[in-house]
This record gives sequence, C-alpha cells and structure tokens, in this order.
Amino acid sequence: MIRFQEKPLHWVGSSKKDLLAFPGDVVDDFGYALNVVQHGATPPSAKAWREKVLTTRCVMREKKLETVDPGSGDVLVDLGFADAGDRKLRAQLSMRLNELIADRSLTQARAAELFGISQPHVSELKNYKLGRFSSERLLHFLTLLDRDVEIVIRPKAKRHAHGMVTVSVA
Repeated sequence: MIRFQEKPLHWVGSSKKDLLAFPGDVVDDFGYALNVVQHGATPPSAKAWREKVLTTRCVMREKKLETVDPGSGDVLVDLGFADAGDRKLRAQLSMRLNELIADRSLTQARAAELFGISQPHVSELKNYKLGRFSSERLLHFLTLLDRDVEIVIRPKAKRHAHGMVTVSVA
C-alpha cells in the first residue's frame, strides 16, 4: 500500500504574507499546487527556474538574512483555510485521478466523456483547480476508472492531536 508522504514546507522571509496578499482564487490555486508538491508530485502549472545561479549571486551580494518559518507541515493549514482537511483530501484524490488518467493515456475529452463532465472541467482537475469538485465526486470518478474505494475508520495515531483523513493507494 502506498501512502502519500508530506514533505516539509518552510516559509522564507515574507513569502507566506506575500502569497496571502493575492486574491482568494490565486491563494486557492497556489495552496493546491503547493500541497501537490508537498506530496512529492509536480503540478502542471510549475515552471523550472532557469536563473538559479544569477539569483543566488544577487542574494549573496545583498547579504540579506531571511527568516525561515518551518510551517505547520500542512500548507493548507498555514494558509488559513478553514476546510484544510477537505482540501488536502481533494488534492490527494485528484493526484491519484491524474495518475490513472495518464496511465490509461486518456485524452481530456475521453476522460470528460467517462466522468460525464465537460472537457474544460477535466482541465481544471488536471491543473488542481478543485473548487468545483467535492471529495465524493472525486471518489465517484475513481470508481469510473475501475477502482474500488474502501474507507477504513480506526483509532487516531498517538502522534496526532486529532483524527486525520488520508489517501492510501493499494
């Protein structure tokens, strides 16, 4: 069984404050994208940074010290989303859906037909713009891709203050 493992996230300088200053839909998109990265995947919207050396030199010349906030370990909680747990679940489910769509070499048009939604909505799913998708709807899409979904309820882990919802892939 494969379990999505979260990587640590560190907020450097004013990065968190700067992100939160953007409009809500931008923070929403970045939140999902950062959560995907935290789980070891790369969102399609990610772009390689080609000026790494130049940027490093500029920072070194400035000799500016930046504070580093280690964050909570959950970018969606750090960004203050009241429904961070549900957003995290939707991101994990959509990561698996996107893997299955790619594994089957489905076009967006074919996935749309299979799911009973429009192709632009499949594009939103692929790009982790998940506002229109509930967890239940994403679970339904998984079953349409010939996957069984099993929900297991067990006592919480001692290292967690509260119970958690996680996605494991068998």
